[in-house]
Amino acid sequence: ITRRVLTKAWAAGWWEVPGGAVQAGESSREAVNREVWEETGLDVSACAGGPALTYHRENPGEGDNYFVDCYLFTLPFAPEQVKIRPNEALEYKLATLEEIQELARQGIFLHYDSIKDVFAK
Repeated sequence: ITRRVLTKAWAAGWWEVPGGAVQAGESSREAVNREVWEETGLDVSACAGGPALTYHRENPGEGDNYFVDCYLFTLPFAPEQVKIRPNEALEYKLATLEEIQELARQGIFLHYDSIKDVFAK
């Protein structure tokens, strides 16, 4: 998981699963590959795994309703291979399910209630 930079427009400083918005002409998988690379420097493009969950996120009054595709990948890596991009994330953590649940309980894990079933896989 990564911790969002403090300059993000919303959920600044919160923990999240790396990812982000699809750009014009990109597939969902390509966006995940790009965003994980941009945040962590890890290349997940050839990883085993794939789509794990899709849901529709509605934010009444904010005008930014969207779909979220969650992917589950298997990637062996060493901690020194993670290269956090300071304009994207503050830090990363290899977290247990219990640690993620605690961050969610504190209200600082982005979209936990929507994606919690993915963590059980």
